Amino acid sequence: MKKIILIIFLSILSVCAHSDPSIIAIRGSGSFEYPAEAIRIEFSVYNQTDRDVKTAKSKVESASTAIVTSLINLGVSEKDIFSPSFTVDLEDQYDGENCPKANVPVVGRDMEVLLRDVKLYRKVIDALVENGATTIGRVQSEVEDIERYERRATLAAIADAKNQAKFLVENFGGKLGKVHSIGEKRIRNKPYIEEVIVSGIRSSVKDEIPYDFQPEPVEVAANIYVEFEIE
Repeated sequence: MKKIILIIFLSILSVCAHSDPSIIAIRGSGSFEYPAEAIRIEFSVYNQTDRDVKTAKSKVESASTAIVTSLINLGVSEKDIFSPSFTVDLEDQYDGENCPKANVPVVGRDMEVLLRDVKLYRKVIDALVENGATTIGRVQSEVEDIERYERRATLAAIADAKNQAKFLVENFGGKLGKVHSIGEKRIRNKPYIEEVIVSGIRSSVKDEIPYDFQPEPVEVAANIYVEFEIE
């Protein structure tokens, strides 16, 4: 009876051992760079000098209007100029002993422009500075159809995973089989962020020709984790 049980146990163990195929796990990657087709510029107009809220708001609105007008005159569409937020707040001021002495109004408008003609980049930066922008923040390169580029990067990652797996398995004397499982897939698009330095532009000589900065390309990358069976 014990021999029969032992034979059955060994048979089950043998079946289980053969049910799990040998696999190889690979992480494939693919990436491409594409020229910028548009540039998104975030900027702000703030007033922290006037103590009267109404006066500060009037100056901010005046500068904002001048910026919008200058952008439209350059050929930027009005629908590509946005203002996601307007701020009216009070900021505490302190004396030498760190005691509150007054409240100063902080009035400002955060704005954004989508520049579809990248050749206008320098002229747009000049227009922002000359018409009262107090801060120029993120400058981001963009492409129109990002999903198409992401699919291309994913296909490249799949091909890379296949090539890696085939190279390793065949050089160890085996044969690559079918896909066993597909794990995580990550896609990222990385528009390079340009740092815009505006200090000193207002005081520069008008006849001086500034360096014409070009937008950086957009990098689209994908990673995929794949397990292949080994025959």
